[in-house]
Amino acid sequence: MNAADQFEVAMHTPGPWRVGSSGGVVCDTPIKDGIPGSDEVKYYGGHLICESMTFANAKLIAAAPDLLAELGKADLIINVMLNQLTTEQKCVCAAKIQELGIHGQGLARAHERDAVLRKASGEPT
Repeated sequence: MNAADQFEVAMHTPGPWRVGSSGGVVCDTPIKDGIPGSDEVKYYGGHLICESMTFANAKLIAAAPDLLAELGKADLIINVMLNQLTTEQKCVCAAKIQELGIHGQGLARAHERDAVLRKASGEPT
């Protein structure tokens, strides 16, 4: 497994997730130790992940596995790029990032990304 693949393998039900026919979030993969009724595929339009939410929240929740995988890959890419930049280039980047109004711990917000990735995997933050 390469470093990018580690973000595809998680403790959560594998994606893709989507909004099902009942408005709940579903997937095509049977849910290990799922909630009772989560296999009512015809009713829900897939294996039920969760229900009882607004449609806007359902779309966000359905995107969660993809967002997690992309954040993990972005973290790897940012770290590789930072290791290639000179100190002067890093200063130019930091100034541009501050102009955008993005603030955090250091140029790359590594601590913030790490905390989000740990939170999503159930690790202490």
